[in-house]
Amino acid sequence: MLEAGGHWPGPVEQKLDAFRAEILAEAIEAARGEYLHDQTGTPEDEAYNQAVSDVVAAIGALLEGGAA
Repeated sequence: MLEAGGHWPGPVEQKLDAFRAEILAEAIEAARGEYLHDQTGTPEDEAYNQAVSDVVAAIGALLEGGAA
């Protein structure tokens, strides 16, 4: 049950934070698996890999507690 002010009790909040960190770390690893490894040098492939990098950075920002 939520406490006054809409917060979970301390131990629950800590478990939620731990699960959140684990899920975000898994999401980063999944995103990294999307990098293209055949270096074709085409603008499309470079843009795709840049987008993957942007996704990894955004998830990393969430993991650090910031906004994406």
